[in-house]
Amino acid sequence: MARSFRVSGLPPDILAQLRQRLIASQFSQYAQHAAWLQKQGFTVSKSAIHRFAVANAANLQTVDEGRGKMDVETRLRCLDIASRQTANEAETLARADAFLRWVRGA
Repeated sequence: MARSFRVSGLPPDILAQLRQRLIASQFSQYAQHAAWLQKQGFTVSKSAIHRFAVANAANLQTVDEGRGKMDVETRLRCLDIASRQTANEAETLARADAFLRWVRGA
């Protein structure tokens, strides 16, 4: 039988995925999140997930919005740099994608 966990006791990678799932579901569908966690091997009640979401909603949304803003700014900066180095649109986009991969460490 799977071990029972409170949300705060989940491994960091599972907790990060749960945070993204909560944001994507607009902080709803707690039964589905509990079922997903069960498939991952963790028993967490939908009530525990709801309590975690309510307590952390503002922080989770701020982190996600900040990450999105940074991603847009990073993309625009890569395009700006690439446009200064290339002559045509296709080459600019290809170089901007290469810069973005480099920035992300891929």
